[in-house]
Amino acid sequence: GLSTDEKRAKWRAEGDRRRKRAFDSLQLLIQTLGGQCARCEGDETHPLTIDHVGGSRTWDVRAESPMSRVKRYWAEYRAGVKLRVLCLLCNTEDRNVRAKELEDAPF
Repeated sequence: GLSTDEKRAKWRAEGDRRRKRAFDSLQLLIQTLGGQCARCEGDETHPLTIDHVGGSRTWDVRAESPMSRVKRYWAEYRAGVKLRVLCLLCNTEDRNVRAKELEDAPF
């Protein structure tokens, strides 16, 4: 059998392969959605992210593994959910604006 160190190395290598597949799939979706920030048309200074138009996401991104998250985004894209590309800065600003609107709501 494999030694403990060999098992760890094999496990790390598989994790690296999974992360690369998730990253590559995410980059393909970003390119499919236009490849640049929908707000500032980005200069690639900030990483690009996927955003649900109008805050329509119904699931917790943080609760998903990277590959599960990307698979979900692709499934939503194929189902016609409105997605867009935002740079990390614009995505954060957009989230802050929506949070402020909710705070100011009259209910």
